[in-house]
Amino acid sequence: MGALIQDVRYGLRVLAKQPGFACVAVLAIALGVGANTTIFSTVDALLLRPFSFTRPDRVLMVWERLPQAGVERGSFAPANFYDARERTRTLENLSAYYDKSYNLSEGDEPERVEGTVASASLFAAADARPALGRTLNAQDEEWGKDKVVVISDGLWRRRFGADTSVVGRVIRLNGAGYTVVGVMPRSFSFPPNGGEMWTPLSFDAEDSTDRGDHFMRVLGRLRDGATPAQADAELASIARQIEQQYPDTNTGRTFGTQSLNAYYTRGARPFLLVLLGAVGFVLLLACANVANLLLVRGAGRQKEIAIRMAMGASRARVVRQLLTEAVVLALTGGALGVLLAVWGVALTEKAMPQSLARYIPGWENVGVNNRALLFTLAVSVVTGLVFGLAPAWQATRTSFNDALKEGGRTSGAGVRSRLRSLLVVAEVTLSLVLLVGAGLMIKSFVRTARVVPGFDPSNVVVMDLTLAGERYEKAEARTQFFQQFLSKIGSLPGVERVGAVNVLPMSRSNTGASFKVVGRTPPPKGQEPEAGWHASSPGYTAAMRIPLLRGRYLNDQDDRQDAPRVVLINELLASRFF
Repeated sequence: MGALIQDVRYGLRVLAKQPGFACVAVLAIALGVGANTTIFSTVDALLLRPFSFTRPDRVLMVWERLPQAGVERGSFAPANFYDARERTRTLENLSAYYDKSYNLSEGDEPERVEGTVASASLFAAADARPALGRTLNAQDEEWGKDKVVVISDGLWRRRFGADTSVVGRVIRLNGAGYTVVGVMPRSFSFPPNGGEMWTPLSFDAEDSTDRGDHFMRVLGRLRDGATPAQADAELASIARQIEQQYPDTNTGRTFGTQSLNAYYTRGARPFLLVLLGAVGFVLLLACANVANLLLVRGAGRQKEIAIRMAMGASRARVVRQLLTEAVVLALTGGALGVLLAVWGVALTEKAMPQSLARYIPGWENVGVNNRALLFTLAVSVVTGLVFGLAPAWQATRTSFNDALKEGGRTSGAGVRSRLRSLLVVAEVTLSLVLLVGAGLMIKSFVRTARVVPGFDPSNVVVMDLTLAGERYEKAEARTQFFQQFLSKIGSLPGVERVGAVNVLPMSRSNTGASFKVVGRTPPPKGQEPEAGWHASSPGYTAAMRIPLLRGRYLNDQDDRQDAPRVVLINELLASRFF
């Protein structure tokens, strides 16, 4: 240890005598390490630890699948979920959930709050405990006893002033009274859709036997000793049993699993891995630059090294000294790189719109934490060894007899020149790879931005609206409201067209249904074609400027209750089936 401290002190003195070299080397390392730390912090939060679950690798998403129709991640129908939950032995705390919006009319300012309807076992599957009160329980799922709610830490602080007496309080949601039974900690944010409250999954006798309406996502935790393969095999067996019992609705349907992290990170994973590879190249480029600088610097220290070796210093001792200097450089650059990473992460957070960030799992955990600091330390040490080893080895290969001769040509000059040339070639190669990669990414982005989505989004303003409560239980009341609402919106100054649709294009929600073509031989059960569908008002297509290829748009006559049923289809469905 004493020898190491001596080497560090000597290295610092040597670097202090050459401040220009030290500053250039430290800055190069700082840029490489800082970029890697920034991306690692993002990858760690979004890919490795997006959820605060205990052992998240044991939590699996469960899907209904229709292989014949190409559906690999289908939602569950209520009755299918209850059957799977009752029969599975490899999964525990099998839970279903779906998104729901609530009109919170507590206090002077009503607010629309996004939330989740979930099985009580969801919290057990996530191994999540409340900060106040309790979570949902099995009794809450009984029909008629479901008017309870668990709220998030954010909603508790924003709307209730962090009042600890909120537990037991009755609040108004969608016109009905719900009792607050618990408050979740800030670390719990599942599902990652910006939801701020959880109500129990509860169905009446009719809806609980429904196998045709598929709208729920399902997850469960593997029991100790069980594997994903065993869970897949068991679920497939359960699906076959249900298929035999209910062939009209379940023919061709099977069940399967997927890793929780794999499902929720599938969108960001390829892009983050590409960025991680890119900053890795940046770090290698920094290493090559600093190694070249050390080779040039080593040439000027030949006599110093020769004198030390002539006085009895071993080659290993001199190499250790030079490596210590390189690692000191790397650690200094790493420390500066951490500061750059903190700035980079803060800049990334500010650049990300909150409306988008709320749907990214783990985004609230992005930051330079202890794992990022350990990563930076490891990268800095390895970087110092990588760029310092070759120059240190080359510097000690010189014959000290030749080096001590005044004006003498050292025997290692040719080898050193070849090594420097090799480093230059490596730098150019890495630079070209980064430039070509950046160019391809920019080209891909430009092409993506120019894709015509099938509608014209310019000058289109949208709002999300949900009707709830006893006043709008009947379809006639809802229809009347929307007709009056659209009429008044359309009369506003500056409004050219107005329309309504159940699901906006490219939103996180979707609806689908199987269909048959009248007059053709029906396909076998379980092999019916499926298509996404939208329910819209007559003015929707005009408001979105969706071009019409043939036929006509929907009109006001189609909106009548006694009107014949009509449908608009897109060009893909027309070419495939007609």
